[in-house]
Amino acid sequence: MRNLTLATIVALGVSTAAFAGEGTYVTGGFGDVQPRSGSGSSQSSLNIGVGQDYGYVRTEASFRNLKSGAATRRVDGNIGSLEGFVQCTQNKFTPFVGGGVGFTELNGPGVVGHRDGIAYIGTAGLSYEFSKEWSGSVQYNYLKAAVNVQDLNGAKSGYVANDIGVNVRYTF
Repeated sequence: MRNLTLATIVALGVSTAAFAGEGTYVTGGFGDVQPRSGSGSSQSSLNIGVGQDYGYVRTEASFRNLKSGAATRRVDGNIGSLEGFVQCTQNKFTPFVGGGVGFTELNGPGVVGHRDGIAYIGTAGLSYEFSKEWSGSVQYNYLKAAVNVQDLNGAKSGYVANDIGVNVRYTF
């Protein structure tokens, strides 16, 4: 946990220092995560981040916390990531796609072996600009982590999940 927290703090600090200026933003949101591996028990995600909007391109350092419902093979954890997004338009409604890489720490009775590993994220979504400062988005995230989880039948596989989320962004 200390490694993940330290890596996320460093990433957030580097992102803010390297990209400070017009278009710097903070974001936060929540989502419903449906694991495709492990117990299959639904998880909730809470995420925060800081980034820079360059117009058609955005960069972001983010942190996700995953929490499972009560399940025998529960998997909880954290994902810290650096992501990039391509925004398809500059209108009030803006579709976007993106991807990123990060570090994950998963724990719980469903995790087998190493609890830390590399995480990969693919994203697609639609944002809406409420004002120059405020916007919101609905997005789909494909999450994959190099951490083995075990399902109720004892089968092991890497952690893979689908996350549907809602975010709010404030641009300075």
